[in-house]
Amino acid sequence: CPARSAAGWGPPSCGPQRAVPDTSRKPSGFVLLAAGGAGKSFVMDWLVEHEPSAVRVDLRTLTGPELRAEVRDAITRSGSVYLDALEDAASYAPAAFRILERELTTPAARSIRWRLACRPAAWDADLAAALKSSFPGFRELRLLPLTRPAAYELAASAGITAGPFLEALVKARLGRLAASPQRLLAAAHQWSSTGDLPKSHVEAISFEVDRLLAEMDRGRRQPTLPVDRRRRLAARLGTITIFSGIARFARAAEAVT
Repeated sequence: CPARSAAGWGPPSCGPQRAVPDTSRKPSGFVLLAAGGAGKSFVMDWLVEHEPSAVRVDLRTLTGPELRAEVRDAITRSGSVYLDALEDAASYAPAAFRILERELTTPAARSIRWRLACRPAAWDADLAAALKSSFPGFRELRLLPLTRPAAYELAASAGITAGPFLEALVKARLGRLAASPQRLLAAAHQWSSTGDLPKSHVEAISFEVDRLLAEMDRGRRQPTLPVDRRRRLAARLGTITIFSGIARFARAAEAVT
């Protein structure tokens, strides 16, 4: 999509647009492409709940053989099959895209309405070509930024005074945060707590990390580590996750299988 006005919520000019409920009626399947935090999983969850007989397969921590078995089992149920977070599957099982390319294009799989979701940078060109060849009309869809009413509803659902927050957002020319509901909520929490909006992505992330590290339930044992040490540990774990492809961590007391 072309860039909107800096203040945000200008009319998009991205060509044909499709409302979320309409995607469930698309017979030939689609992949929903959007950056992390843009709302892919939220949309996929909503569609699964509203599409009769839909099947969702959680790919995030499956090995290659497990992924193949889960997809084959889903095919036997017919109907629509939702596969979310393909980028996570590929980081956990490097051959994930090749497995999906083979399994999703078998004769048995061609009766399935496939609904996929992936980050654009991770989307695999060979898988895309195979799906478009096997399913004429298979589309690559992209999430548009939230409309202003949708942003209002999202902020209000988090307990934020949405009207003044959105006015402050527009005044600061930060309406582009609407492209990422996750970032929009982080900015809303910071504004609600401090009265200020983040001046940079780094400041917004730092505030959100501090908020997530805080133990808000006073009935639970409070962390013994100082805040600065907890922040450094979180930064190290985040760095390991990003650069090593590790998808999950286990505590020392937990068995790792």
